[in-house]
Amino acid sequence: MELSNKFSDLNIIVRPHPNENIVPYKKLFKSQKNIHVIYEGNVINWILGSKLVIHYDCTTGIEAKLAGKIPIAYVPKMDDKLVMWLPIYVSEKVNSEKELIQILEKYQSSNFEGRDASDKAKMDILNNYFANVNIDSSPIIVDAINQI
Repeated sequence: MELSNKFSDLNIIVRPHPNENIVPYKKLFKSQKNIHVIYEGNVINWILGSKLVIHYDCTTGIEAKLAGKIPIAYVPKMDDKLVMWLPIYVSEKVNSEKELIQILEKYQSSNFEGRDASDKAKMDILNNYFANVNIDSSPIIVDAINQI
């Protein structure tokens, strides 16, 4: 709620995970006019329409980074046995609501460019896991299909 009040001029989209129930979110945020709980359409459309993406250990953080957006990993408690490292690695990690507000204030006063100084290292790691980051794989796929 503090985030909604602090940034009342921004629309905040809360998109529950597909296996989560949307009803508790709608009840929790019903009084906040700038928070919209929505689960419709492909997540990439929401990412592309966003300025930044806040997540907790989610592939949406990876997708946001690949789309040139700013992923922020909000991780107040981290259990290394349960948390996947890659979505957090490619994101700006914050551990508290205070840090989250500070980073949002920083980006609110900037031009929201999704690439930062550590971006090359992050993109290099993503290139190790995703083959289609820096190359157009469609000719490779077409060639493979033609060979079959």
